[in-house]
Amino acid sequence: MIQIPPHIKKLAEPPIMRVKEWKKLLSTAGRDIIDLGQAVPSYPPPPAVIRQIAFLAGEPGSYFYSPDQGIEEVLKTVADFYEQSYDASVSKENIILTAGANNAFSSMVWSLFTRGDEILVPEPYYFNHVMMLEASGCIPRFVPAGESEGFHPSIERMEKAINEKTRALVLVTPHNPTGFTAPSGYLEHLYAWSVKRNLFLILDETYQDFSSEPGTASFLLRKPGWEENLIHLYTFSKSLSLSGMRVGILMAGPRVIKEVLKIHDCNLICAPVLAQKAVAFGLRHEIPWLDEKVRDMKNRIESFILEFKAVRQGFSLVCYGAFFAYIRHHFPFSSWKVAESLAKRENILCVPGEAFGINQGNYLRFALGNVEKSCFGDLMLRLNRFTP
Repeated sequence: MIQIPPHIKKLAEPPIMRVKEWKKLLSTAGRDIIDLGQAVPSYPPPPAVIRQIAFLAGEPGSYFYSPDQGIEEVLKTVADFYEQSYDASVSKENIILTAGANNAFSSMVWSLFTRGDEILVPEPYYFNHVMMLEASGCIPRFVPAGESEGFHPSIERMEKAINEKTRALVLVTPHNPTGFTAPSGYLEHLYAWSVKRNLFLILDETYQDFSSEPGTASFLLRKPGWEENLIHLYTFSKSLSLSGMRVGILMAGPRVIKEVLKIHDCNLICAPVLAQKAVAFGLRHEIPWLDEKVRDMKNRIESFILEFKAVRQGFSLVCYGAFFAYIRHHFPFSSWKVAESLAKRENILCVPGEAFGINQGNYLRFALGNVEKSCFGDLMLRLNRFTP
């Protein structure tokens, strides 16, 4: 029998796959599911974008490769969006269009790091980042970031974690799974520290448009010389509700872009052309729609906070923001056990905290972007009657 590489066999199975298995079982049984699992918007893209996609599907040019980096017009549209929306100092030469933020992250890891390199990863972490690092032979060096620290680690903690093998720090903000937005002052210090330590600062800002601190998103892209240390990752899966179209961004300096494009060509060649063109149309015409959805999501979270006050025991709300609420459970069981019981007994799907770190066994992630606030009353009733 041909052997599978041991380091691949050791990887954890993607937790979303396991949650979707629960969903399939519940759906087959005709159960009334409240799906707080995968972080996707509960609404489709703007109607005008859908019409544009339908039009583009009839255009022969939508079925050819684009340049590896992306269609020049789309790259320029994205750069203009960043300049106008975030006052960022970027150009189309700083951007690679990718098949979502995960693809951007994987191409970056394969391009910039080698086996044995260590990457600082605050815990709780985004599980796909850790899986990709381990699959590439890199070593994620976990830095605890608990409730008392606001789920972002102090620079002192990170200073103690680095050694001669440390190459970068990965930070997700707004955070997945907690929803916490790192304050601008913290990011400022973090950036200065990474420059001092000659480390890449990799910011995954997938949820930047839904930040609880206006002006924080992408503000480091304004700093002179940001191209040397900063790598920015983003996806249009949330902002334009295009998760199935698979289009995102890797933004960096020319030195990094040149190397990442080598792997990008081997791995993907180019982001889906139809998706690229849909993004360009959306950025030119649908920013008011995005602004409305950002307001709606803020209202959804505020409604959740109010409704959660009705939960009498068993659960407490410890953090929230962007698309998420991070919930502490008070049962003497692992988060996987509690999450599975919530699915099978109350038809509630969520992701267990242990998917985001070995020390997260007392937590659950609720993806609020995936549900309408009209279901919150029923959700609280189910939580109140739940026993594992």
